Amino acid sequence: MDKNLIGKWNLTGTHSETGEMKIIDDEAKYRSSYFKWLQSDDLSKLSEIEETSGLQLSINEDKTFTEEKTGNPEIEWFDFEGVLDNEMTPFDGELFSLGKRSFLHLGKNKSSINQTNSPQIRYSDGDTIICDNIQIIDGDLIRIVSVLTDELYTNRTILRYEKASV
Repeated sequence: MDKNLIGKWNLTGTHSETGEMKIIDDEAKYRSSYFKWLQSDDLSKLSEIEETSGLQLSINEDKTFTEEKTGNPEIEWFDFEGVLDNEMTPFDGELFSLGKRSFLHLGKNKSSINQTNSPQIRYSDGDTIICDNIQIIDGDLIRIVSVLTDELYTNRTILRYEKASV
């Protein structure tokens, strides 16, 4: 895990977009393409992030994290059960690191469904697959939450956090 991730981070902005996967007749290639999309760290939309606040993410040395609402952030949000959540329900969990990125997973005390058995996937119930990854870009923590529903519909939310003052 990148040690620069450790600490308290305040949400400063988000950007969300929805779409659909391009259908490919070859099922194996199609599944490969959507897993590639889920796990990608497409940073091309960073300039489109709009200011928002109201969420704090705390990352600990033991690779655990907690979230706390500090206001009413306006975020496209899928909760820990994979449901689109208008209220933005925070959750806690553990980090899995792979290269320069870390992936957020539910804690051991929460029911976690992952039918893919992929360590990069936070949630997968057969209808909804969520990949939730973080990395440091120019001193900010960038979180990319990619969601695929019904193996077709996409939702990607990019969250930017700034390190909290001590």
